[in-house]
Amino acid sequence: MQLAFATKRLRSLCEDDLLARAELGNEAAVVLQRRLADIDAASNVAELPPSTGLVIRNQVGATERCIALNADWVMTFCANHFPVPMHVDGAVDWSHVTRVKILQIERADG
Repeated sequence: MQLAFATKRLRSLCEDDLLARAELGNEAAVVLQRRLADIDAASNVAELPPSTGLVIRNQVGATERCIALNADWVMTFCANHFPVPMHVDGAVDWSHVTRVKILQIERADG
């Protein structure tokens, strides 16, 4: 999949292991790199392995998904298509999402 970032700071956090370790801690930084590799290896979001801890952020049709990095941190992303691939019921068709944008990495407790 193709990967984009909402901000330069977020790109740096995802690409710089030392920065990620300093801000997220060792455990979350290691998992972050694994999850980014999972995204890179998958052809679309539906192919992400269950071990990613992928969850829908809101109700059916939500355009964002979250991946738990550990108990403290989650990474949120969205489809980065225009238009976003949709099912007839209005839900995102994640099996056709091949471009994602990392929106944020935040504490799990909000």
